[in-house]
Amino acid sequence: MRVAAIMVRLCLLFTILLVSGCQAAYVWTLPTNASLDEQTVLLAVQGIANKAAPTLYYIEPVFWSNPTSTMQFKDYFTSSQNFTFIPINGSVCDVVTSFKRSLKGLAIFDPNIDATRYLALTLAGLDSVLPVNANMMSSMPCLSGLPVVKDFRGQFSANLDAVQWGIDTLLPLCSPSSVYSAGQSHDDIFMGGDPAIFIGVDHAVRDRMFIFNLSPTNTSFSIGGKTYPGHPADAHMWDKVMQSFKAPLINVFGWAEPEPAFAMRVSLAGNIILCDGAPNLSFWAGIGGPAPKLPMHTTDVKFDSSKYYFFMQTNEADTPKVLTAIMMGQWLDSRRGSTPISWGVDPLLGALFPALLRYYADTATPNDHWFAGCSGSGYSYPWVMPDMDVYAQRTGKLLEAIGPNVVDIWHAVSDFSDNMTQFQEFKDNAGASLQMFTHEHPNIPPPQPMARNDYTPDGTPVFTTHPDLFYPDLNKTDPWGDLQRKIQVAMQPHPPPFFLFTYGFLASPYSVFDAAYHVRQLFPQFVFVGLQDVVRLARQASFFQVKVNVVTAGSHFTIDVTVRNPSGGPDEEGDAGVVSVAHVDPACTLLDSTAMDWTYGHLRDGSSLHYTWHVLCDEPVEKIATLQDTRDMDDNTRTARAPSYLHS
Repeated sequence: MRVAAIMVRLCLLFTILLVSGCQAAYVWTLPTNASLDEQTVLLAVQGIANKAAPTLYYIEPVFWSNPTSTMQFKDYFTSSQNFTFIPINGSVCDVVTSFKRSLKGLAIFDPNIDATRYLALTLAGLDSVLPVNANMMSSMPCLSGLPVVKDFRGQFSANLDAVQWGIDTLLPLCSPSSVYSAGQSHDDIFMGGDPAIFIGVDHAVRDRMFIFNLSPTNTSFSIGGKTYPGHPADAHMWDKVMQSFKAPLINVFGWAEPEPAFAMRVSLAGNIILCDGAPNLSFWAGIGGPAPKLPMHTTDVKFDSSKYYFFMQTNEADTPKVLTAIMMGQWLDSRRGSTPISWGVDPLLGALFPALLRYYADTATPNDHWFAGCSGSGYSYPWVMPDMDVYAQRTGKLLEAIGPNVVDIWHAVSDFSDNMTQFQEFKDNAGASLQMFTHEHPNIPPPQPMARNDYTPDGTPVFTTHPDLFYPDLNKTDPWGDLQRKIQVAMQPHPPPFFLFTYGFLASPYSVFDAAYHVRQLFPQFVFVGLQDVVRLARQASFFQVKVNVVTAGSHFTIDVTVRNPSGGPDEEGDAGVVSVAHVDPACTLLDSTAMDWTYGHLRDGSSLHYTWHVLCDEPVEKIATLQDTRDMDDNTRTARAPSYLHS
């Protein structure tokens, strides 16, 4: 052990002196049965050890997202990053002993007051003290000789009193840009049961974050069929933590259930979530280097107005854990590169952990496409943020520097309408680096939710997946038949050209490659594409767009028609033409009898014209009307179809 210690210290000295080719670190395997007290000690040691340089790496089999990924990345560091790993053999005490010189003392937390554990962890970041339970002082001889710097036992009579003391006393000394929510259930407060959430706290210690453990909800909620109470006092204290920061866009690392309340509370405060639950983030953060530029591969696939286009987005797109899990192991699948897959990443993670994103940039194939997850630069509900413009501007800068060019928006609107104002505002603030939106929470009003292909006034695509294709919950006895039915339901109301997509298949019983194979077999007429190709194809498809809004038979129907000359499309000079109703079903009456035809002149690049016909149908019909767009002597016919629930 002494020889190993000398090797590490010499290598660190050479690194400081800019001697290249020498990177050494200790490695230890975290036991699967480590108690929360032991995890607290081990992760604090790691955060303290990695403050100056990446020095301590853990193999973490508790990381359920991919139990083998920490070993796989260790091999990557050895083979590609010139790291030499020196194993620590033994117990928790052996890990502590290896870094005892870096420890300034002990902070004893009160086992009866949950918040004091996280105050002690906060002090670990501020003062390099080790957070311990008093019982450990007798069971762990390696702690001898370390002075007690802070003893929280008996200092507080209630949990929230301790949190308030932390806000008043410790938070002003902590990182001004990041906090950590531990998300650990305790006493009668349920915040989820994910055993891996806590393993990201080493990074919080390294970066001197204020660490706390509060429920974000003041109302009851249900998870897994069980209902849990809300905790208004905790939620109020959450707000106090958020209000303690002056600047917007504070990074809230960690997690807390229920997710909707957590995300809403953070977003309303103008901040963002980075759900880490990820091992060795303090190690990754210490590697440094420039943020990579994601490779943006495109193909020469041609737009065909008679086709359905299909793409697949992966989930967990905002999280460090999905990157440290090597995309839940699927990035290593031998089939990667054989079909276009659109992988979710957060460009903010590229700025914070450049080496982690650099691994993906270096190993990507031409069929690996990208989008920025939830909702551009940190998980948020942007429309409720008080400084959404600031968030969008930061997103645009990160997209320009790192990529990609597509942003996935969550919780877009409570009553999705045809008004694209909010998306346009986001686009205007983000700038030219943002070229398309996808939308994963389709809160479409009754009578039926559906997939959508919408466009902002400037022609930026906004594509929404069908709810059944969002984290598809497939029948276990016939999963691919079930997926086929779900896709058929999603595509039925929409004549081509139309873009359909799934969202999910990471941490799923079925991989994204399994799903891609079966979709190709079941729908050979689909054109499989990646998102960087979709950006171009979507603008070409937008020249002539038909949407049918239907309530019930006997009610007024509206057929909305958009004629657009998309920026960068094939008709940049604009073409004159005529939009007309070529045929109306006998059961329907065109109420706008004087507006059968509209003639439009040359459309300048990026402009659009909108028309609406009003129709009354006495009974359900298969086709309401056939619309015709004539330009440049080419006859381009589109059919407006009634949604499936109107069929006889």
